[in-house]
Amino acid sequence: MFIEIESKSDWWETLEKNWVQILQILERFLPMSDIAFEDPGNAMSKPLVGITGYVDVEKAKEASDHSKLLKYLNGAWFSAPDRKWIHSIPGWSTLCDLCSESWVFDDKESDEDKADERYTGGVR
Repeated sequence: MFIEIESKSDWWETLEKNWVQILQILERFLPMSDIAFEDPGNAMSKPLVGITGYVDVEKAKEASDHSKLLKYLNGAWFSAPDRKWIHSIPGWSTLCDLCSESWVFDDKESDEDKADERYTGGVR
């Protein structure tokens, strides 16, 4: 299935629709039932005392904390082996899309938006 993520709302909708598969991937490639870490997937990261990965990732989702969620998603992406079979895991391509399309959270205006603003004198 082709997913097109072009906005923050697209990103959140994609995450929500695929949440069960995403959690299964996180469990497979990150120690979700173990202690959560400040930077998931980084062995040098500080532990979040008394919090498991499940609790931390669910809290991040409920709080719409894309930065923390992306740490988990990227942690799983980078922890997984770079093999052909990885793409057969249900939800894997969606996880990759969510990671690679995180630019939607950049608050910087695009060059096209800036050019439009200069052309119209700031009137949109």
